Amino acid sequence: MSKQIQESFFADGYFIAKQIISEKKIEPILEAVFKIYCKYNPSTKLLNLENPWQTDLFHQEMIKFRQSDPKIFSLLYDSAQTSIPLIELVSDKIIGEYSANLLGIKDTEMSMTEGMLRMDTPGDKKNYSGWHQEISYLRNNGIVVWIPLSDITSDIGQLQICPKSHHEGELMVSKEKNFPRDVSTVAIDEIDQELITKYSVKNVEIKKGDVLFFDTKLFHRSGNNITNRVRFSCQTRHSIITSKDFVPFRE
Repeated sequence: MSKQIQESFFADGYFIAKQIISEKKIEPILEAVFKIYCKYNPSTKLLNLENPWQTDLFHQEMIKFRQSDPKIFSLLYDSAQTSIPLIELVSDKIIGEYSANLLGIKDTEMSMTEGMLRMDTPGDKKNYSGWHQEISYLRNNGIVVWIPLSDITSDIGQLQICPKSHHEGELMVSKEKNFPRDVSTVAIDEIDQELITKYSVKNVEIKKGDVLFFDTKLFHRSGNNITNRVRFSCQTRHSIITSKDFVPFRE
């Protein structure tokens, strides 16, 4: 990795690696979601289709399933978080190499926290995230790795970031406790609007196969999905396990 890319990452707080993830890594994750879905809905019309997770009908059924039975959908969601294809993707060697190079360390000095598969349905308030810093939840400096499982267009909801905002450092935020039951606990902005207006807001243009790396202190929030499809994405976080301020996640 060139020194210029590292300097750009430290200056702007993010970097997009183009086409480093193959289709062979992405397809098994969606297939796993489909198979878990079939367990909970054995009468699905998708069973007779070839690669049903690639069809519009799959998205339609998933959206309807979440609306009609959110508790069972949560079981599907939680099951998918432990699938082997997801673990293999977020543990991919090339992703680790990029993070290590951006942090200026060897991969043997790096930790990984919580590989996650997101399934953001249209108009979803429960899992929407307002302006926040990842370090508020991770507790460690480092990098967030965000991997789209399809092309992320403006209508399906592009992630929004404020380049250079990581230079503000870790902000002290107060957590609101009273939320409607259908609203995420991170849906309300945790960062004052005055700070947001100091920076330009960038909609991240990213395609399937690309990977977004950004600083855990960078201001960011979810995009609004106004399509009739589910926005599937994966993420993990990398930190420097040998740094003096590293906090073991289990503590």
